[in-house]
Amino acid sequence: DEAATERYSQQWGRSLAATQQSLAQVQALAQAAEATALGEMAQRLRVYEKGFQDMLGRLARGELHDPWAANAVMAPLATDMLATEQALVQVSQALAARAGERRAALARTGGQAPWVVLAATAAVALLASLLVLAIVRSILRPMQALQATAKAWGDGDLTVAVGPHGGDEIAQVQRDLGRMHAALRQLVQA
Repeated sequence: DEAATERYSQQWGRSLAATQQSLAQVQALAQAAEATALGEMAQRLRVYEKGFQDMLGRLARGELHDPWAANAVMAPLATDMLATEQALVQVSQALAARAGERRAALARTGGQAPWVVLAATAAVALLASLLVLAIVRSILRPMQALQATAKAWGDGDLTVAVGPHGGDEIAQVQRDLGRMHAALRQLVQA
């Protein structure tokens, strides 16, 4: 009846539109050979759609009077649909194989990741240790020089002078001790 034909035609139209949209989306992910197969599938679907629309038109005009006659009109399109289905299977298998290869590559990379992380951590720890060592030495050397100078002065050797270097707090202390040294030398010489 006409209501069933209309309902099935609308359902068919929605399914065809969804299939064509899915093909367009998959085509963006496809490689060259897959893209060719998908293009052929889209072409075969357009041929099928044209044949189906022709059959619906013939039904509407009363040229076809029963489902067997409609099936006979659609029979030549069966080879297109079979070829479309086979191409879809091939593309699906190719995409599944490529996805499996990517998964395996990621698994290999993931297996190597702990070693990469460990190596990177060791390198960062080594660099951090060298940086801390350089900072500690930049602080300890002037302090050790100040200690040696203070010990020499405590032993009565005022010939040892303090040389300020830099512009940090330790250099400020060295300048202050230098002024104190000059004042002590003047007191001792007077």
